[in-house]
Amino acid sequence: MSVGALIVHKDLSLVTLVPKWSGSDSSIALEEFLSSIESAAKIGHWSDLDKREIVVLKLTDSAKLFY
Repeated sequence: MSVGALIVHKDLSLVTLVPKWSGSDSSIALEEFLSSIESAAKIGHWSDLDKREIVVLKLTDSAKLFY
């Protein structure tokens, strides 16, 4: 590691701010769900792989079954 290198830490605790998504009419809009993932990812320095895994963890009901 070079002198003066910036170390960025991931904050996966922000997962708790992402709502679950079922895909039903009563759940939040898909755009809102994905926006919450993107916002938390930006703040928490998540990788694309982190985002994909968290999306899967947050699926429920018919969305999870479909996946």
